[in-house]
Amino acid sequence: MSALRIHKLSVDLVNKIAAGEVVERPASVVKELVENSLDAGATRIDVALEDGGKRLIRVSDDGAGMSPADLALAFEPHATSKLLKPDDLFDIRTLGFRGEALASVASISHCRAVSRERGAREGASIECDGGRMGAVRASGAPEGTLIEARDLFFNTPARLKFLRTSATELRHVVEMLTRLALPHPQVAFQLTHNQKPVLRLEPAAGARERMAALFSPKLAESLLPLESRSSAMEIHGFISPPGAGETQSLQYIFLNGRYIRDRAIQRAIAEAYRSRMMRGKFPALFLDLQMDPARVDVNVHPTKIEVRFRDSGAVFAQLLSALEKTLASAGGVAGISPAPAEAERREPVPESQRKENVRKAVIEFFERTAAVSPRPEGGAGALSSVVGAQHLSAEAPAKAEAAPSDVPPPQNDAQTAQAAIAPPLTGGRAQHAAPLQPGQPSLATHTSPASIGAFFQVHDSYIVEETPDGFLLIDQHALHERILYEELRRRVSQASVPRQRLLAPEVVELRAAEFLQVMEWRASLLKMGLEVEEFGERTVAIQAVPHMATGVDPRELLMQLLRDKEERAAGRPVEREELLLRSIACKAAIKAGERLSPARIQALLEQRNRIGPEPTCPHGRPTTLRFRLDEIEKQFKRK
Repeated sequence: MSALRIHKLSVDLVNKIAAGEVVERPASVVKELVENSLDAGATRIDVALEDGGKRLIRVSDDGAGMSPADLALAFEPHATSKLLKPDDLFDIRTLGFRGEALASVASISHCRAVSRERGAREGASIECDGGRMGAVRASGAPEGTLIEARDLFFNTPARLKFLRTSATELRHVVEMLTRLALPHPQVAFQLTHNQKPVLRLEPAAGARERMAALFSPKLAESLLPLESRSSAMEIHGFISPPGAGETQSLQYIFLNGRYIRDRAIQRAIAEAYRSRMMRGKFPALFLDLQMDPARVDVNVHPTKIEVRFRDSGAVFAQLLSALEKTLASAGGVAGISPAPAEAERREPVPESQRKENVRKAVIEFFERTAAVSPRPEGGAGALSSVVGAQHLSAEAPAKAEAAPSDVPPPQNDAQTAQAAIAPPLTGGRAQHAAPLQPGQPSLATHTSPASIGAFFQVHDSYIVEETPDGFLLIDQHALHERILYEELRRRVSQASVPRQRLLAPEVVELRAAEFLQVMEWRASLLKMGLEVEEFGERTVAIQAVPHMATGVDPRELLMQLLRDKEERAAGRPVEREELLLRSIACKAAIKAGERLSPARIQALLEQRNRIGPEPTCPHGRPTTLRFRLDEIEKQFKRK
């Protein structure tokens, strides 16, 4: 008879597996403990962290508390006060209910709990070391519960390696508390880190007041109230008016007070705002859905963020109707078209089609120009009859006329890098080149020309430059962004980024998570010329900016960096500095729609020739498209 291959796992290993599902990082522990405090009816919850929660997490509340007997069972696997019979699993009215949270936390930390029931003469305490429970002891304590978890993942070092820096873990905790505090405005919250206050929320009269405290009064006041009732669901909340939007996602959806994510809800939001929000903006939404717990399963995943509606189609339809009704009642916004009928809605233009549209527009432009000013036979001077080296012919479109010279040609690299300062465009992702078709432009990946041919600007966004075998179409923003990026990267490597001190510091109030992000980045920002100092609990003062960005609003520059952090998760310092380099270069670069004098265009092209062949901007968008003369002649039926 062969030996048994199947065996039961030890209780310790079962708890550690459960901990892997429930506890991902310190924010996960905070979530479970604060949810228990809210379920216990707490009106004040204090969270204290050390080292981002890796060394210590302490959550104390003034809730109902536990008796010594309850305390002895609280850390046992699947022990809970919130489920009594099987049917209760389909009528969940509390935030926690599965009974594995405290056992999971205790299995991967040094844990201590102190609790005293309301009205009891004394409290009790218990300690747990990596899952090994101690005895319950009498203890003096205020009414409520205090739970400490020290040295998270001390006995699972492989899990510990996946934790990020203290600042990153702290930001996750702030975001988690935001999700818990928004639907519970009547509860006071306080968060301290290494004994310094990070977040302080007093009880609020309602959701709008809590949003003002967490984000900003301006944002809270700008939102539209939304109400919808049906036999199946009630929706209450606040949403961005048409066209207002935020530059980062501020969307918080709650179901019976629980933060959730759901595809049907996201589809309804996207559908309602499809033609009511400018590209690059995101609607801010704070929605609380109330429905019979029997109509939804919140037990889909241990984190309880994902849910399963009995009728997701009805949820989608009611939310979409409520959103569209609220947005329609707000009226139109200048520059934003009202939502078209479903049949008229268009998908975004693919990148390949956008390039084809540019190609056709350029060819049509030269067709019109050629009809007025015929091109003499010959290849190299193909554009010379249309424009001179630094000016336009009278027949060229009015929008391409040169603006008065306002900046003299720079004399060195630093001056060239500062030749024009302007806000950025939204960066795109690198595109894979498709096989070229006859007449289709190619990315100009060749070595940049040693000399500059005839050039002019079209649509205040693109530069056309003559080459011996055709012409180049240059995106002025993308090219200048690449030039500034290379210059800034070179100076950072040499620790010689020039700074321009502000006459008066620019004081910027931030969200708690943003403030923590800036403080984490402070050393990297200083290397790049942006000097930022702490100026209060959630406020910073910008003292200096990179010299190449002296024409940029300092506050907007800082906010752009915070927006761009969404492009990739915070990682190693090298990754972080690369992201900051890109963001500063983008913000300081010439913008699309900015008219340039011939001198500025020439300076831009001269600097391009110095940096060498680089076909894309730091975000991966092409800087230059090449049009070959023989392909153009085919289009004109000359070949």
